[in-house]
Amino acid sequence: MNLYKKIQRISLPVVIFTLVIVASSSCKKYLDVEPKTIAGNAETIFVHPDTVEKIIYGIYDVMQGDYGLGGNRLTIMYPYDDDCMMSSSAASDLTSRGFYNHFNIFPTYDNVLFKNVWLWFFTGVERANTAIYYIPRMTLYTSGTADEKAKLKRFYGEALTLRAIYLSELVKMWGDIPASFLPASQTPDLYMERRNRFEIYDQILADLDLAANELLPWRDEMGGIDPDRITRGYAKGLRAKIALFAGGYSLNQDGTTFRQSNYLDYYAIAKKETSELMANRSRHTLNPSYKAVFKDAILAHAFEPNGEILFEVSSRFQGGKTGSKLGYDCGPRMTTGTTGNGFIRVSPTYFYMFDSTDERRDVTIAPYKITPTTLVRVPQACGDWYDGKFRRDWITNTSFDIYTNQNLGLNFPLMRFSDVLLMYAEAENELNGPTTSALDAINEVRLRAKAPALTLPGSKAAMFDAIVKERALELGGEAIRRYDLIRWNLMETKLRETKNTLDQIARGINFPLEYSIPAPYDTLPRVMYLKDDVANGGLAAGNSYYHPYKSSDPTIGGYTKINWISSIASSSTITETNPNGMIGLHSNYALGGLPLGNGFGFIHGTHELLPIPTFAITTNPRVTQNHGY
Repeated sequence: MNLYKKIQRISLPVVIFTLVIVASSSCKKYLDVEPKTIAGNAETIFVHPDTVEKIIYGIYDVMQGDYGLGGNRLTIMYPYDDDCMMSSSAASDLTSRGFYNHFNIFPTYDNVLFKNVWLWFFTGVERANTAIYYIPRMTLYTSGTADEKAKLKRFYGEALTLRAIYLSELVKMWGDIPASFLPASQTPDLYMERRNRFEIYDQILADLDLAANELLPWRDEMGGIDPDRITRGYAKGLRAKIALFAGGYSLNQDGTTFRQSNYLDYYAIAKKETSELMANRSRHTLNPSYKAVFKDAILAHAFEPNGEILFEVSSRFQGGKTGSKLGYDCGPRMTTGTTGNGFIRVSPTYFYMFDSTDERRDVTIAPYKITPTTLVRVPQACGDWYDGKFRRDWITNTSFDIYTNQNLGLNFPLMRFSDVLLMYAEAENELNGPTTSALDAINEVRLRAKAPALTLPGSKAAMFDAIVKERALELGGEAIRRYDLIRWNLMETKLRETKNTLDQIARGINFPLEYSIPAPYDTLPRVMYLKDDVANGGLAAGNSYYHPYKSSDPTIGGYTKINWISSIASSSTITETNPNGMIGLHSNYALGGLPLGNGFGFIHGTHELLPIPTFAITTNPRVTQNHGY
């Protein structure tokens, strides 16, 4: 059953001190416990490790549901559009995700987009604050048995890491926030001003240093503890990731983007933590197969055996359902009906960012729809392609009806070891310029995927460009790219590159006497012959994706002829459809019946952050709105 039947949400400045305790159970699985909500004296609750562990479960629980880390807001809605993928929602959809995805953002869309996520993440912060405050004050923390002290140290480390997760996500979305590091019961004035984000970063980086080096065990030291609990490896990886955000670009209240003068100190932290993880290959390393990480682990409802996934949002918190809607809201659409929404579409430019031998392309991108019940893959024209890592036609080992269920019990990976390798390469390059160790880390990721190895670039800037591209290839569809572009101050640049390329292709197809199709798209096939490849779980191609189809080629039997590059230009007009003129021209070609303009509403100097929810400002006069809203 669900861990909580009823959750008390916390809204600043009115905070209700609530602890959620789970009644005793013979099994410590989260989904096996009977929930109780208890409000009262914390000193009488933080007494025994068994009770504290149930409080820790309550902090983990905030990852669940539509508004949690594994929910569809943070995995499917908030991370898109970027330069590689975009939402299929109409930009005119005022009641849903379309306006947000395409950057026509308004703070009054509180209920659908912002309010509940804000509330839910601050709920997680308050629960973590309570545990962090009281656990070290417990008598057993310093005078209990060795087993009791070890458990309480681990619980303390988990609480510190969970708070770091929730606060870093809030900062990533909203910048300066009214954050407290004490529970509400210990906070004299709940009408807090927005705290500087770098104060928050510095505090949680210090917390993670403590958690990773003194409190948490490695994954092989858990002693049979559930494998989807936070361990030392993830705390180190999270510290590296937060350090890169702290050392990256940030949006000021005057609309300018900046980075701290000591930003290299943060890159040094990232290098330290990733280096230490890379030195522990017996605990965390790459799965030999990129495809297996998703098809044989996540989509098979199994744990990845090599430690490549350092931490994932577990479906066990809510009766086997994360609330993420992975495989339903994302992944290929059904050919008929409304079951399976396919909200994330892939730009053709992203498909051709991959080398022809790169196995990641056909895992990350699914250029087909699927038939209900029979799950036959039906090839689609260029522009009607979907993200593929969480596709329902790969789901196995489940009792859920994968044709109709919205929650399919899939865990969402928050960090993989390939991310660690690429973070190391980025930090090393920023600190020391292009080095062989940074190149080796990138090539380890590439060679696993059968992509050709890179040679050492001749400059720091060229190495950085390679890292920017490699993170797109490796981590596409994992809710990472949009925020990478923002911390690099590259969102507008990369959105323009995508749209300009699509414009040029469309002009060259529609007006061949006036315009030329740019390379390498000028040599790509106008049509493809494709069919369902049952054995490999994808599509089989009768002709090359990378060379023109010749009419003199033999007739291809059993394949469906699909308009390919030619389908990019389905309109003879190239128009600026964004009413605010925010980013410029984009091709008016069909994307499942919608015009494509990845992030066409983006305004540099505003949309790097979300608007503070209206209710947060009206209930607390000390909270101010972000620039541009």
